[in-house]
Amino acid sequence: MNAVNAQGLTLRIAEEPGEVIVETPLPAGSHLTGICCSTAHITSRDNSLLYALSHQAQEYTDAEWIHFTGLGYLIRLDAWLYPLLQLKRRGMSKSCRRLVAT
Repeated sequence: MNAVNAQGLTLRIAEEPGEVIVETPLPAGSHLTGICCSTAHITSRDNSLLYALSHQAQEYTDAEWIHFTGLGYLIRLDAWLYPLLQLKRRGMSKSCRRLVAT
């Protein structure tokens, strides 16, 4: 089965399980640079900090680049010019920043 999205890119969907077909890669503008960080890999202090940052209710806050998933966090690294410096300014530990950087 073929499906075409709004930009006219073709996506081929495999008919049998386990079969992966890549018809056309997505353009560079459709990708977001980021990291998915599990709560099992960070300290409780860093977890509390990321949870608070990801649940800010105001517009144009850290909740726009740090997203809570239920099992961890999605951190968009393309939201800031120097995202690790922003995390440092917010109080994230060096070990957690090192995890985000790798």
